[in-house]
Amino acid sequence: MSKVTTKLSHLLYAFSATTSRTYTSKSDKAKLVLKWNQENLRLFGPIVKKHTPKKPKDLIITSEQEIINKEKNNAVSSTIKQNGTISKITSKLETTNELHKNVTCTENTAEDPLKIISQSPLFPDAEIDQAQHERLKDYVEKLSLTTLPAVNLILNKTQSLENAVALERWKKKMIQEIGEERFQKYQQDTLIKGINTHDCIRNRLLGQNIDLMPENEGHWKSVQHVLADIGQVVDQEQEVIHHELFYKGKFDCIAAYRDTLCVIEWKTSSKKRPLLSNTYDNPIQLAAYLGAINRSHFLSRKGIDKLSNAMVVVVYPGGEPASVHLMNSATCQHYWERWLERLKKYWTMKAQVT
Repeated sequence: MSKVTTKLSHLLYAFSATTSRTYTSKSDKAKLVLKWNQENLRLFGPIVKKHTPKKPKDLIITSEQEIINKEKNNAVSSTIKQNGTISKITSKLETTNELHKNVTCTENTAEDPLKIISQSPLFPDAEIDQAQHERLKDYVEKLSLTTLPAVNLILNKTQSLENAVALERWKKKMIQEIGEERFQKYQQDTLIKGINTHDCIRNRLLGQNIDLMPENEGHWKSVQHVLADIGQVVDQEQEVIHHELFYKGKFDCIAAYRDTLCVIEWKTSSKKRPLLSNTYDNPIQLAAYLGAINRSHFLSRKGIDKLSNAMVVVVYPGGEPASVHLMNSATCQHYWERWLERLKKYWTMKAQVT
């Protein structure tokens, strides 16, 4: 046992024994307490008092939650002091909740790098917010992409669950009916026919000879009435990049159809597509191309101010007249907004995966 411990034990024992006695004077008790304190001071040193700094009165509260909590406390405290009614508390808290909404909304708006997407114009005569554009650029840069995503890829990745399920159901049905091997051949043949149809249309519009596959005669017959109404051809099968929204796409054709200049997409289908809504994502695809064409330098190099129209042409293998769906400026704007929704969804998904 150490000397300090031994000394303390003796002192405690002496103090305990002494306090059990009966004293006749207060001075004896005072001397005993003084002796006890002196011994403690000699053994352990002076008492160290913990210093707790006072919170400044004008402390600045920076966090949103602190603002809200302070407002709530002030509301309750103020109402209790003034002996007010519950309605006063409710009114004050409603104001605080509104403050919370405004703060959250402001923060989200200021920090959201994808905000510019929903505000991006379709036509070239509108300006964009350069600060917002830089935020989107930084956002995309962090994804470390090796190449910009294509329109078709974006549409495929963001298709609705309903469409994805319908496509999968169709595939399973086809496989059950004709088998896996024949289904694969069917898809390959469909792709080859589509490519050959596009090649023949392109060469025809260029005034060149065509190399039509015998099994594609129905498609060729189907599109003849459309080709007869095509006038000036501006360009075909060119890739365009939207440098503000960071995507790319390759359009089929820009030409005048019955004197209306439009970007054209040639499609083949074994089923009839009499309505534009029957063509699924085709009008969204065209709107995406139209936006990239208008917001790039492509048109200026061709001496064109802007492009306001688009057209989906659905060609049939049985030779029936192709369905022509001409999209005016308002229709293009509608599908452009739907495209922006899909694009925003795509960039959000990419960031989550990354």
